[in-house]
Amino acid sequence: MPAKLVAFLWPTPENYARYVAVSDDRMHPTHAAFVAANAPKIEALAARGIIVQRVEFDPDEMAAWCRREFGAVNAEARGAYAATILMQRHESGGQPKH
Repeated sequence: MPAKLVAFLWPTPENYARYVAVSDDRMHPTHAAFVAANAPKIEALAARGIIVQRVEFDPDEMAAWCRREFGAVNAEARGAYAATILMQRHESGGQPKH
């Protein structure tokens, strides 16, 4: 059985404020809080044998895509964007960034 792969948007400390600003739903107030909340989720998935690929991104490009495809920048749209970016990177032969 092939391993499951999950894409997870992973903002940088430098672009986190913009990520929060373009999002329509409530976000963690700081990058450190984001990491503290999400690192255990990634570890729990890994413990179940699921490969989690952190996807670096440009917040403005992400927001434009989410609004065009979903009409909002929320968790559902961001998740779909992460999966789309990961698929595009794999299809182009580029290795996703960790």
